[in-house]
Amino acid sequence: PRAGRAGSLCPAVLPPGLRRRRPSLLAGPDQPVAEHRRIHPSGHALPGRALRRGQAGACGAGADLRRRRGPQAGQPHLPPVDRRGTERRNGAGPSDRPGPGAWLPDPGGRHRRPLRDRPLLRAREGGRRALERPGLRHRLAGRAPGDVGPRRHLAGLQAHLTMARILLTGASSFTGLWIAEALAAAGYEVVAPLTRDADAYPGLRGERVARLAGSAARVFAAPLDSDQFRDLARTGRFDVFAHHAADIPGYRSPDYDVAAGVARNLEGADAAVRAAAAGGCRALISTATVFEPGEGGEGPDAPAVSPYGLSKSLTGQALAGFAADAGLAFGRFVIANPFGVLEEGRMGWSLFQAWFRGEPGRVLTPAYVRDNQPVPDLAAAYARLAERLLAAGEPVKLNARPSGLVGTQGDFARRLAAEAAPRLGLACDLVLNDQVDFPEPRVRVNDEPCLPPGWTGGAFFDAYCAYYARLAAEGRLAGPA
Repeated sequence: PRAGRAGSLCPAVLPPGLRRRRPSLLAGPDQPVAEHRRIHPSGHALPGRALRRGQAGACGAGADLRRRRGPQAGQPHLPPVDRRGTERRNGAGPSDRPGPGAWLPDPGGRHRRPLRDRPLLRAREGGRRALERPGLRHRLAGRAPGDVGPRRHLAGLQAHLTMARILLTGASSFTGLWIAEALAAAGYEVVAPLTRDADAYPGLRGERVARLAGSAARVFAAPLDSDQFRDLARTGRFDVFAHHAADIPGYRSPDYDVAAGVARNLEGADAAVRAAAAGGCRALISTATVFEPGEGGEGPDAPAVSPYGLSKSLTGQALAGFAADAGLAFGRFVIANPFGVLEEGRMGWSLFQAWFRGEPGRVLTPAYVRDNQPVPDLAAAYARLAERLLAAGEPVKLNARPSGLVGTQGDFARRLAAEAAPRLGLACDLVLNDQVDFPEPRVRVNDEPCLPPGWTGGAFFDAYCAYYARLAAEGRLAGPA
């Protein structure tokens, strides 16, 4: 053989009719290639076809190729299982092969055959590890519908090997996009129905819709109360219906029409939930706000902060009833004050507008204690709620109240200024109003920290400041906050 390449076994070593072994299956110098043994059943429990020429047991240089008897640590003990179509192909089964000897892959089949009178074979220098079938993990084995017996199909286990599918509404919004990305990063398959046609999303919303394609399958012109949405919910085989969309025009106004908002939020919702349940959906998630009654850390008797908060509360109660009627688990995800890349019309927008004009940022309500949540961590908490609902195994009701940076709005503005000034090379001065009027509760915060321990936000604030620098360079910061 050429230098640096593993050589094939000598013809004198092989019995008549057996081909040479490929160099890629050999191991390091003076290391065993294989030996006679019983094949542990966990290596052959999963249904499916074996690779051509079997699963070679060769290891890398310096490694012992002999498998230990019995189950490996952390793996289940399973009785022997033969795959369909392979029981008699190579004669005797793994439990009744007589005599000692080495075993190599059958050149024409899927299993091993003995090399008589060769108790141990060793590879030459340059050998490398061949791919092996990984052991069956206990988390997957636990999902099988019963004990794994010989020649038994693992249909229940196989069904759980695919990723869960989530139907997400409201994905064109600021938080909706980040939730879609967090769900996709957690391993879920996300489908995002959108209410408009593809060319009907201008400005930053259009930018979010374009970015959404990287984490979700977009379905355009499919509002909640439409045949297209119901057909999608019924036939899409979704595990979770994540209803994040809401009626928000004028939500800050004290004249917000509560009844009209609830009616628009629930239009078609009951039929959509029933369609999803008919298609196998197991859970419904509703997005709530910290400004609803009973939220914000002030106890169950806390009033709604605004008419919009009241409308969200009524909408959530109705959705919980729809979920109960359909036999679904129900999750309620409470959002406070998210901020981050691709936001618009928030406190950060107003401050960066002023700073890029060379003016100090003005904070009108610096005494309010609020919960400002970095949106990537908020969205990650949403994905964890979905995981909890699916793991429950029965219709349950769960709440999630993720919390971020809790403090006065004046302190939050100072934090933004301290992070932005060195990154942007701007003064980032502030003027804090002397607040004397408090039409809203002074404190509205969540109580479940979602930031990892030791969070400093370096990468987050890098992206956040770069986002506003880009908007300023493009002349897109002129709009009102």
